[in-house]
Amino acid sequence: MQNKILIYLGLHKMGSFVSAKTGHDLCYGFEANPRLAKIAEETYKEQSYVKIINAAVSDKNGEADFFIYDPDSSSSLSPFSDSYLKNTGVKFELKEKIKIPTINIYDFCIENNITEIETFFSDLEGNDYTVLKTMKPFIKEKRIRYIQCEVEIYKSGRDQCHNLLNLNYKALFDELLDDNYVVIFESKHEDTINYYHYDVLWKVKE
Repeated sequence: MQNKILIYLGLHKMGSFVSAKTGHDLCYGFEANPRLAKIAEETYKEQSYVKIINAAVSDKNGEADFFIYDPDSSSSLSPFSDSYLKNTGVKFELKEKIKIPTINIYDFCIENNITEIETFFSDLEGNDYTVLKTMKPFIKEKRIRYIQCEVEIYKSGRDQCHNLLNLNYKALFDELLDDNYVVIFESKHEDTINYYHYDVLWKVKE
C-alpha cells in the first residue's frame, strides 16, 4: 500500500503543520529560517515519520539570499514591497539577510523515490507558483491528491506583496491546474486595499 506523503513547504512556527500531518504516513517539512528549523527538528525528533529539512524551496538547487523579519514574524527569498508595507501598515523590520541552500522540490521527490503525494502544502511568501510549476509532471499525471497554496490577488497598479520577478496570482494557478484539479476551498476575505493574499485548496479530479 502506498504511503500517504505530505510535502509541507514553509513550516514557519508549525501552526498548521500540527493538523496537516494528521493522516499521513510520511511528512517532509521544509523551513528556510535556521532557528525555526532547529525548533521543528527538536519538536519532532522522536517522530521518525516527520523529516525536517532546513532549506528554502525554489525552482533551482543552489544558494540564495534569505530575508528574516522581526522576530521571525516572516521570512522570504525576497523583501517585502514598499506598497505592501504602506497599504497594510505592518511594521516588519528586516533583522537578517543570510545565505541559505535552495532545493528544487521536484528533484527532491525524484531523489527520494517519491512517486505520489497525498498533500502538497505551500506557504512560500510569493514563491508558491514558481515552485509549483516544477511539479508539472506530477500535476499532469495526477500524482498529487491535494494541493494548497497561498496565492495573491491582482490589482491594477499595485505591486506584489514581495519584490519578486515572478508572479503569484490566482489566475496562473488556475491555468496550471484547471485540467486536472478543482478548487474545493478558498480563504478569501473582504476585498480591501490591504488584502493581498489568501489560501486555495485544490483536489485532483477523479
